[in-house]
Amino acid sequence: KQYLILKLLILPFLTPLIKCKLMDAILFYFADITKALLVSELGSNRDPEVIKTVLSNMQRLLSIPIHGIRAVGTAAVNMCLVATGGADAYYEMGIHCWDMAGAGIIILEAGGVLHDISGGPFDLMSRRVIAANCQAIAERIAKEIQIIPLQRDDAVN
Repeated sequence: KQYLILKLLILPFLTPLIKCKLMDAILFYFADITKALLVSELGSNRDPEVIKTVLSNMQRLLSIPIHGIRAVGTAAVNMCLVATGGADAYYEMGIHCWDMAGAGIIILEAGGVLHDISGGPFDLMSRRVIAANCQAIAERIAKEIQIIPLQRDDAVN
């Protein structure tokens, strides 16, 4: 089994919020997807089919409707925004285990949830994640997402 254990994140602009939230282990959330603010990124893969799938996934989520989608920064920053209540969920495919390990711990400590894009259990090596403030939001996002096939981080070349 794989466990998230430790990673150091230095995010000076979020440090006061993260410290405050983790001390109380409180994550502010509401489970109404129509009011949810999501964060994601377009990713670095410029294959036309991948871009088409990424944009289609965003369109599906926006059509629920949701409040909106923002592209803020790295996977770690986006996940920390969820942990501190600045966003309700983050999803992405194509990132690596080192992009989400440290922030994954912060999400869990703040009371959030981590899932695979498929809706199943979070798999650090799968290169995909949904980090959300609650189970209901994570499950709803997973219902809308078309999965992009990726080579796992632990795959032997």
